[in-house]
Amino acid sequence: IPTCVRQGPDGALYVGTLTFVDSAVLGPSAKVYRVDPAQANLADSTATPMTVWASGLWPINGCDFGPDGTFYASQLFTNPAWLFSGGLAPALGDVVAIPWGTPSTHRSLTGGALGTTGGVAVGPSGAVFVANNTVGPGGQILRLAAR
Repeated sequence: IPTCVRQGPDGALYVGTLTFVDSAVLGPSAKVYRVDPAQANLADSTATPMTVWASGLWPINGCDFGPDGTFYASQLFTNPAWLFSGGLAPALGDVVAIPWGTPSTHRSLTGGALGTTGGVAVGPSGAVFVANNTVGPGGQILRLAAR
């Protein structure tokens, strides 16, 4: 299930995925796909070539690129027990930074200290903002400190 799409520094589109159930059962299974818009087939989306750019992520709920090309993904949860506890266990949402040149590197910005995260946005100065506690009351927008 695609949950976000952003244009990357190379002009391609980067699509984050949810993989809610797979991640809850198997561990981090979300991926970021790279799609070249010039090769998109609007008549048949299954014919559009996509490649996996980054993998091994918890369910992605938002994404953005920073001014230096770093990709940021908000992970809805990093604690699968949250799903099976009826929300009684902490979700441990997070935002990860993925450097443009090394998509296998995922650097946590919060160490899983957030609630259920939503969208993420990066300002022109590189400041990272995330919607937090998106399930239930107490929603907020947070500016994250650099780690």
